Amino acid sequence: MRLILISMLLACAGCAEVQHLDQALVLKAYSDEKDAQNAYVQQHDMRFEDMMREAQRPDAFKRHSSKTDIARVFGDPIFCRSAQGLEECLYRRIVKPMESPKIYLYFNAQGDLVRWTGGSL
Repeated sequence: MRLILISMLLACAGCAEVQHLDQALVLKAYSDEKDAQNAYVQQHDMRFEDMMREAQRPDAFKRHSSKTDIARVFGDPIFCRSAQGLEECLYRRIVKPMESPKIYLYFNAQGDLVRWTGGSL
């Protein structure tokens, strides 16, 4: 008798789950996406903090003199654009962008770092 009652209970619960499985999967995908976004933002901001520490050193960016090396160590910039014959790339925090310090890196056509500005709080 007990086995029948447990089986009926599981069968009814299974029906309810199947009816709303699509909605549950959508919510799970949404939650997973939000978790991935949060992890990306935290990682990006941690790399920017490393870049800020690098900018405070007297020999800043001497060890990382190419665009590919900088992207490997500090991540991708927020955006890049052409400016006065050079490629200007902006690095800053993602969270609270108006309050974030900014670092601009300038690369020549070969991808070598020519100069940089910013980095002060």
